[in-house]
Amino acid sequence: MKRNCIIGQSGGPTIAINASLAGIIHRAKASQEFENVYGMINGIKGLLEGRYMDLLEEFDDGDKINALKQTPAMYLGSCRYKLPTFQDDEDTYVKLFRILKESLIFSILVVMTQWILL
Repeated sequence: MKRNCIIGQSGGPTIAINASLAGIIHRAKASQEFENVYGMINGIKGLLEGRYMDLLEEFDDGDKINALKQTPAMYLGSCRYKLPTFQDDEDTYVKLFRILKESLIFSILVVMTQWILL
């Protein structure tokens, strides 16, 4: 059974952050390891709100992936949402793990330009 993964972006909007995203999409597609490669729209906050997309579907050919490498800004967007501690808000984690389980997401990847958590 193939697995699914999800990618988030965090930090400053640069060509480098999109080029890194393009590299992950390209490698995931070439590996045939993943059924779906999802992208969190606006980070962990977007994921908790059910906003994510299938990047293999969006970037279905090499030209689109190459264009992403040259695109400034941040394709998926980011957020300034800090997860609460588990002790302060258990429901957030229950929801997060339910989304991951239902979507068969086994890997979470984060592309960052600086040390900022999703």
